[in-house]
Amino acid sequence: MVTEATLPGPMGSPNPHADDLRLAQAAATRDAAAARELLGRVLDRVRATIRYVSGDDRDQDDMVQLALVEILRSAGAYKGIGALSAWVDRIAVRTALKQLARRRRRERVVALEDGTDAPPPESWAADEEHARLAMRRRLAHHLGALTAERRAVVTLRMVHGYGIDDIAEMTGAPRNTVRDRLAHGRRELERRLTRDPVFRHWVESGRR
Repeated sequence: MVTEATLPGPMGSPNPHADDLRLAQAAATRDAAAARELLGRVLDRVRATIRYVSGDDRDQDDMVQLALVEILRSAGAYKGIGALSAWVDRIAVRTALKQLARRRRRERVVALEDGTDAPPPESWAADEEHARLAMRRRLAHHLGALTAERRAVVTLRMVHGYGIDDIAEMTGAPRNTVRDRLAHGRRELERRLTRDPVFRHWVESGRR
């Protein structure tokens, strides 16, 4: 069977990106080991690219996480035609530029870092995008209050949709430990969200 991974490169030579293509295709099927290998392979490059593009911006860690999420989400779009590094660079650069632009707009709408209240729901109808950005930012703020271990498990389950077995493999923790961290992390996150007026406004306005 001929696949893109086996197609020859220029002048009949083997495709030099076949290994990267196989890895990306496996990660796209939510193969936990492949996803971990892919992110491990690109992490340093993503960090360096975003550091340079963002000018050591205070949100660069968030940008790195968003870029890694996008790399996993889009892994199936990598076709092995060019180098994986170029494909990763493109995602990292676009992520950084998009987040810098959104942050500039967001700062005109609501200051979340000091815990101030969100704009009233009636103002969100005209600025839905900013409201959603505010909610994602606030969620990241609350996730940041969890321990690193609970935060990792909650993110992998609730954001990426991985199952318990996959999370156990990716984090190197026993299944029961993963279940315990997920249960405690969810309860702690829910307690914080129910006390947050920003999220109360969001829920009461019928948004999700």
